Amino acid sequence: MNDVINLVSQKVVLDDIGQEKYEDNFREVYARESGVPSSEFFAAKKQGMQQIKKFVIRNIDYNNELYFEYANKRYHIYRTYPISNEMVELYGEYKNWWS
Repeated sequence: MNDVINLVSQKVVLDDIGQEKYEDNFREVYARESGVPSSEFFAAKKQGMQQIKKFVIRNIDYNNELYFEYANKRYHIYRTYPISNEMVELYGEYKNWWS
């Protein structure tokens, strides 16, 4: 594991005027970037996904977060896959939400 990613969870909190908003919580975990299999890559392209990444982390570090951040980009975790009792693959899609 030679990379660090931030797992991002969100919770709903109330702002000063009582409106709900999302608050991000970040946790740094060690990860290993891994190549996306060609079948996954082409299936993602068919679904309209542009940029996908795969990371392998320890099972104990993953708590069903919806996002991870890597290299100043936020990726939506669209799929996970356990590869052993100790490790899980995270598949994430980057989308430029402001374009």
